[in-house]
Amino acid sequence: MRGNELLEKMNLIDCQYIEEADNTPKRKIHLRWIAVAACLCLIVGGACAFLFRPQEETPMDPAYFDRTTVTINYNYEGEIPDRKSDLQYFTEEEMFAMDNHLIFRGVVTNLQNISIDFNGRLEIRCIATIQISKVIRGDLQAGHKIQVVLPCGLDFQREDTGIIRQIRVGMEGIFMPIRFDENSYMEMNGDVLMWQDLAPCGLGDGVRWVFLKKDQGGLIFARSAYPGAKDASTLEEIEEYIAKMLQ
Repeated sequence: MRGNELLEKMNLIDCQYIEEADNTPKRKIHLRWIAVAACLCLIVGGACAFLFRPQEETPMDPAYFDRTTVTINYNYEGEIPDRKSDLQYFTEEEMFAMDNHLIFRGVVTNLQNISIDFNGRLEIRCIATIQISKVIRGDLQAGHKIQVVLPCGLDFQREDTGIIRQIRVGMEGIFMPIRFDENSYMEMNGDVLMWQDLAPCGLGDGVRWVFLKKDQGGLIFARSAYPGAKDASTLEEIEEYIAKMLQ
């Protein structure tokens, strides 16, 4: 029960019962304090349940910031254009030195392609919902779900076009997304998208920043980008490698 619902129901209590309780000398104080304590427990319990409930699996409708002007379609099922971009090179030390990256282990529970209309130019992305099982870096909480923007739409017929396009619902992995802030945005054709309108974080590209566990065993990740983990075959080995790099 939410706090406001509890207060509304308290207004329905007949004042006669309160007066009768108040007129009983031996139980007068006890009844008052028991009622107050019970109400406080319900209010606090309801508030905690509301504040700490897991996020929904499907993306929420974006609460647009003032700067966001694009149109977003959360039910996009059209063609997925392939647009390639040059990746900026980072050493593995440089990648783990970026303090705006979250690092956590979890299971993918939902994948949803979306289209973003920048004044006539469509950009396709995917929002992944991930159930967090272990937090390695960042102010997250195990057991909660987090939504992550993937840098491309998922073409489920092609699995050879990058690491991230091999992601599937049910896959377990270690994810290293960038945390979005008020300066995280994309501007094109005069339109602006504030990334925080989509999710709290996103992967920087479709090759690095993720280690995925295969169903049949082994890992999918950019081994050339992480020479210190090139022989890793389990997520536990990746966790040990990340712990060393974070030192």
